[in-house]
This record gives sequence, structure tokens and C-alpha cells, in this order.
Amino acid sequence: VIFLILRFELSFDNYHDDTDRIYRVVHEYINTPKPAFSAAMTYPFPAALRQDFPDLEYVVFADNNMSDPVINVLRDNNLSEKFKEEKVAFVDPEFYKMFHFDWIEGNPDALKGEKTVVLTESAAKKYYGASSAMNKVLNFNNEYDVTVTGIVKDPPLNTDLNFRILLSTNIGSIKRGWDEWGAQSTSLNCFVKLKEGVTRKDFEAKLKGWHIKYWSGKNEEDAKNRFYFLQPLKDQHFDTRFYNMSGRVVSNERLITLGLIGLLLLLTACINFINLNTVLIIDRSKEAGIRKVMGSSRTQLVLQFLGETLTITFFSMIISAGLVELALIQLSPVLQFRLAFHPFTDPATTVFLIALPVVVTVLAGLYPGLKLSRFQPVAALKNKLSGSGGKGMTLRRT
Repeated sequence: VIFLILRFELSFDNYHDDTDRIYRVVHEYINTPKPAFSAAMTYPFPAALRQDFPDLEYVVFADNNMSDPVINVLRDNNLSEKFKEEKVAFVDPEFYKMFHFDWIEGNPDALKGEKTVVLTESAAKKYYGASSAMNKVLNFNNEYDVTVTGIVKDPPLNTDLNFRILLSTNIGSIKRGWDEWGAQSTSLNCFVKLKEGVTRKDFEAKLKGWHIKYWSGKNEEDAKNRFYFLQPLKDQHFDTRFYNMSGRVVSNERLITLGLIGLLLLLTACINFINLNTVLIIDRSKEAGIRKVMGSSRTQLVLQFLGETLTITFFSMIISAGLVELALIQLSPVLQFRLAFHPFTDPATTVFLIALPVVVTVLAGLYPGLKLSRFQPVAALKNKLSGSGGKGMTLRRT
């Protein structure tokens, strides 16, 4: 279960193309008792970036400040049905070119037209059932009508861009008067994709102090205390200095702690196994002696014991894998997501389930196996072995 949690958390937004060139623009503000970090953005910022920096392949603005809008689905009979929706955002048309989505209908240019919207597959089915949602009209908060120009598959769970409905930013009313450089909000984020050959370090050097010319009057001093830099897309899920658009940030320290707990559990199990089997070795000394008299080598005895350990570990793994499904159901409310367990179709999980019993077998079974193989046949057959003292029990006492 710990492996599944760690693998899930560490996989966030790693499925996009060219993730090593995608960043979020964030800033540090130093005119406070201690430096403050924020990803809050202002509406004019992306347009200024596009204008001044030709070494950016894409600049994308995202605004998820629309809190649970009421959506009127306009039917063919002039009637409408209302839905209160979550995970709605305004984005620039290049959003679908910067980030990877699987298209059911439409294409990555779907938001280029005025007053357009792209729905996820689940949202489209919710509003229109089995009928196609393409070119249908939705009304938001009784303010504006938008036309459906694309449908994409629902984003995977391992993304912080988990929107269900994305509207184009060319709807004029969305700025709500926030067109000043000082009017920043954490719900407004700016993402950039660097052109090939442009490094993060080089671009950040150009970005330093660039924004000051756009601030004026009383805000200019505020601008001088603000330093913009790039946060890699793959880091936004773990960097606790910043808020992300899913509202869920998990620190690396927490994941490391969880991983160490998993290793400690395995190590404890191996120690218990070694202790139990070191005691049982004395009872198996005659068996070892007889095998040696019959011609078995030390290597054969070690391999026999490792084989027995592997069998126990393998069946333990099968039982625990069955319990995983039950555990994940109980953990879902705590984790706030439902992890999938696919031992035969997910390559990483398959490799883990094969490697785990092998590693545990070596850690837990090698020492007892070596100890058993060292018995001298005559001493073993005469029962001249002690289970409590002697140099051989040093590891167990430790």
C-alpha cells in the first residue's frame, strides 16, 4: 500500500510531453519579516511575457477563480437544465498545446474561437447523455453563452490540472476589473514552455527585474521587492511554499518519511524471521548433518533454505496483495482519492511484486541458511549444538 501511495504521488503530471520544458512562473516577495513565496499572478502578465520574450514556445494563463458556477444546459426545445459545477477554469487557447489531453472530439485549437468551452467526457455525458455535446450551447451564471468546441477524456488522478470544464479567456468579462499589475490572486497562474535550447537559468536571468517597467506610481516600490522565477511543472505537487490549482500539495519530507516507514516495516519483518529461524536451526541440525553425509554441499543447503524462505514469502505476498484491495477501500476517505491496484497490467507494480519477495528472501533467509550449512555432520548428528550461546548467535542477540 505504501508503494502504491508513493508511486502515485511521485507520478504527478509526468505524462505531459516535454515536461522538462514546462514551468510555472512564481515569485518571491522580500519586503516582509521573512521572504514570502507565491504563485499569484496578474492578468496583464502573460501578454507582456509573449510580447517581450520570443524564446517562449507557449505562454498559458489559467484562472480557476470561478467558484461553483451555475451552468444552464440549453435544450433543443428551448428549455434548460441547471447544474452547479466544480473544477471550472478559464485558460488561454494554447493550454491544450502545452499540456497533454486525449481528444474524443475536436482538437487542441478548440478554444481559439470566441466564447468557446471544452468539456471532459464525464461532464459531456452528465449534460447530454449519449448525445454528442459538440456545438451545443451552455450558459454560465446567466452571464454569457458559450459553445462546446471540444471533448477530452477525463484527466488522470495524478494531475494538479484536474479541471472538468475549460473556457476560453477571450470572454471579456472574466477580468472583473483586475487588469492592474498589482491585482494578483492565487487563483491566477501562468505557465510557460521554453523553446528547445533555452535553459531555465538563462531565462530567469532575463526575467530578473523585467516586470518593474510595467508597474507605476505607488506600486513601483512593491515591484522592486518582487522577484519572479520558474518552478518546474513536476515540482508544483511537492513544493509547500506555493499553492497549486488542485489545492493539494504533498511535501517531499512527508513522502520520504512514508518510504522510511515502509522500509522499517520490511526490515522488522526480516529481523523477526531471522530470529525465529535461528532458533529453529538447532532443531534442523540433524537434517543438515544427514544431508551432508548423503553428499549435499553447503551451497545446496543454502539454496534449499532460501527456497523455503521464498515459498513462505511468496504466499505471504499473495495474501497481502489480496488484502490490499480491502485496505485501499478503507484508506480512500483518508487519502481523498482511490488508488488503483493492477498487479498484472501495470508494469511497475508487477516488477515490484516480483522483486519484493526476492529481496526479502535474501535479507531474511541468507543468514539462517549460511548458519545451517556450517554445521559439522558429526556434531550435528550427536546433538552437540547449543541454541543459546557461542559466537554463532551474535547476530540474533544483536
